[in-house]
Amino acid sequence: MIKIRVSEFPPNYYKDANGDWTGLGVELASAIVKKAGYEPAFINEPWARALESMKEGSLQYMTNLKKADERSVFINWIGPVRNGEVRLIVKKSNEHLPIKSLNDFITISNNKKSKFGYLGNMEYTEEFKKRFASDHEFKDSFEPIQSAELNFKKVMAGRIIGFFETTISAEYRIKNDPDYKELATHPFVLRRTPVYHGVSKKGVDKETLGKLQEAFDTLQKDGSIEKIVQKYQ
Repeated sequence: MIKIRVSEFPPNYYKDANGDWTGLGVELASAIVKKAGYEPAFINEPWARALESMKEGSLQYMTNLKKADERSVFINWIGPVRNGEVRLIVKKSNEHLPIKSLNDFITISNNKKSKFGYLGNMEYTEEFKKRFASDHEFKDSFEPIQSAELNFKKVMAGRIIGFFETTISAEYRIKNDPDYKELATHPFVLRRTPVYHGVSKKGVDKETLGKLQEAFDTLQKDGSIEKIVQKYQ
């Protein structure tokens, strides 16, 4: 049995009508784990706690990860499994706003006399972070928002122009929640990042790790991984 981290975060992880975990991350992890000859067991844990559990070895597998040196101390990497991106989310009426660079956020904010949402725990690019820290006019084009849910609501209410969100999550919300059907993904992409799966160094021995890696390689080569990803795009 391989313990896999999940949480309520569609379309990566969510429960279906029967109360079973499903979603992009669930399907990808299940395919790899089962191909390796193990049974997946889903553990619902908050993100920060899950990383601690990976260090301890009480949790063995996480999906939807960015590869980072500090995590490599306690995680072995599988992938990249897919590519992830963060895009600007706006109302459909603003879908063609002329935004192609960070400078354009200042121009649009000034012209519309409104701001964009800024979520503190979002992972921004280094260029964005440096600009946000040093350019007051750029920073003033953004309004701090406490939760992703508020970003969606404030755009719908016309209180902010737009906000950044992972494309797959935003498009799932727009497609499945009628309250947000008037939202759209703008062409501006803040970042594209390879997405990995992580295997706990303490919770999984070398033999099991080898089987998981071999399973991923096989599923990637035969197109099974891409087929699952395409279901959610």
